[in-house]
Amino acid sequence: MESFENYCPKLKDILLLITTITNIKMARKEAIKNIFGNFAGNTSAHGLGTLASAGSLKAKLFWSVICLASMGMFCFMVSRIVRQYLEFPTNVNMEEVSKLLFIHYPLQ
Repeated sequence: MESFENYCPKLKDILLLITTITNIKMARKEAIKNIFGNFAGNTSAHGLGTLASAGSLKAKLFWSVICLASMGMFCFMVSRIVRQYLEFPTNVNMEEVSKLLFIHYPLQ
């Protein structure tokens, strides 16, 4: 009895390629997760460290909402301050003053 590989000799190569691509994608996801976890654990942004160390899905969701709400408030406050700064009226009054000074030379 002939094996299946004799009927489709490239099947083994195709399956190996699919497995390799899947492993690369999983390794990439894991690397991104590790990079984010390392950054979040060592940053001075307080909520991100807590988000990275949260164990359950509920805790991660809670801290994600807290971080996003805090970032939203930050953006709101900064935009308000910048808008207030740009709307500040500035009046400039310029007046040309010309005085002729007569200086006698040589000075006594």
